[in-house]
Amino acid sequence: MKARYFLICSLITLCAAVASLMVVSHLPNVVPSHWDLHGNVDGYSSRGFLAALLPAIMAGIMLLFALLPVLSPRSFGVESFQSTYLYFMLVITVALAYFHALMLWSGLSGRSPSLRALLGGVYVLLVLLG
Repeated sequence: MKARYFLICSLITLCAAVASLMVVSHLPNVVPSHWDLHGNVDGYSSRGFLAALLPAIMAGIMLLFALLPVLSPRSFGVESFQSTYLYFMLVITVALAYFHALMLWSGLSGRSPSLRALLGGVYVLLVLLG
């Protein structure tokens, strides 16, 4: 079961990285990377940074989830809730892939994603983690 979760998260991360490589040359030099609560752009990044940021974070999340059981104290074993632990990793990875897709789309189209798309992703993340 553990290997299946890591395989799925690895495939999602790989898809995000491949998508980045496919579109990075089509992005403007400076692309929006952060929006405020009203959907207005309030942060920009270089296209290379934007293309690499979330796939790298996704890989880091997987590494963190792989190392935490090894680094945790012996009395805090994750075996009793391993399926929940791995589910959290999967949900976080999917959410990061969704936000990465929104940022790539925004850079390609020159438009900000709708506030509903941004907040909807946050709300779905919170519901699934709840």
